[in-house]
Amino acid sequence: MAEDRLAAATDALCAVLRGEAVDWPPAGDADFYRALTEQAAYHGVDALACHLLKNTPAWDALPAAAREALLLRVRQYGAIELVRRHDLETLLGALQRAGVGVLLLKGAALAYTLYPEPHLRARVDTDLFIDTADIGPIKRVFAQRGYDLVGRTYKSHQFNSLRRDLGHGSINYDVHWRASNRALYARVIGFEEALRESLALPGLPWARALPPPLALLQACMHRAANPEHDPNRLVWLYDLHLLASHMDAAQWQSFAQRAVAENLQAICRDALEAARARFATALPQAAQAVLASPPRTEGPLQRRLLSSPLGLVLDDLRELPDLRARAALLREYLAPPGAYLLARYGKSGRAWLPWLYLRYLGTGLLARLTLR
Repeated sequence: MAEDRLAAATDALCAVLRGEAVDWPPAGDADFYRALTEQAAYHGVDALACHLLKNTPAWDALPAAAREALLLRVRQYGAIELVRRHDLETLLGALQRAGVGVLLLKGAALAYTLYPEPHLRARVDTDLFIDTADIGPIKRVFAQRGYDLVGRTYKSHQFNSLRRDLGHGSINYDVHWRASNRALYARVIGFEEALRESLALPGLPWARALPPPLALLQACMHRAANPEHDPNRLVWLYDLHLLASHMDAAQWQSFAQRAVAENLQAICRDALEAARARFATALPQAAQAVLASPPRTEGPLQRRLLSSPLGLVLDDLRELPDLRARAALLREYLAPPGAYLLARYGKSGRAWLPWLYLRYLGTGLLARLTLR
């Protein structure tokens, strides 16, 4: 019964996001409306649903508790966005003066281009895409501005930059030098190509983002590359819906042809079908015909190398800008911090570290770097 109520609440949210009328249960059905607000938060669409409902007759049909819960999220996101946007504008100006090229990725970019207001696209961080040559320079800019740097830059192909002194929680930038952390998708979109084709973001000085075909391809890859996350969270499917709904025929053709060229048509079809199932997303027949192309069969060794972590490590060593960066990459693979190993294997006390290093090098590392 609880699952039925969650499903009904999710269906109602989808109808709201599609702009359709909703036949709300009686106001006394507290369990349904509790499920509605919980699902809206889980799916990352609470503020957006509130925005879409507020000026419709359906808003008055909601119980006061549900309206207040949704309004509270809008106010919270709005306050965070004021701080986040000011910090982002200041940071982008500093990076511009330092000669560091940067693109906004994922939710942050879409928030400023496709959503009615940026705070209506829920997100916990701002994703940035940089060139490998700018890893050192951007870290220096962050350090000079008082950010804490977190993460293994080279092994994970990204790092976090945090500020905890601005109120409303951390200001969190997720800085990527690969388009994805997964070996299969990491090299699909290169920074130079992305920057060359990038578009300026309206109302946000110095900000640029991927063009729609690449943004849609990146969104499909992101959904497929994170199996530990729910691939059907409405916020991600709605991103796909908005991107698909704003592309013209030429952009659709570019997207579909690129997906086939990269042998990613299957994950793109799956992502777009999931969006269509929830939001009736219109998918042009011409693009669907291209995406229906069968997957390309590659030689066993070539396919295994391209999709393996080992292949990506070899590419990383070629592309990183200097010996110091290459040495740091090898160090992160071969000698990770003790705290990381203790957490990874669920141990406490440094006496475990010699055994854990042997275990890591003998099993975990070899498994990750073996051709699959």
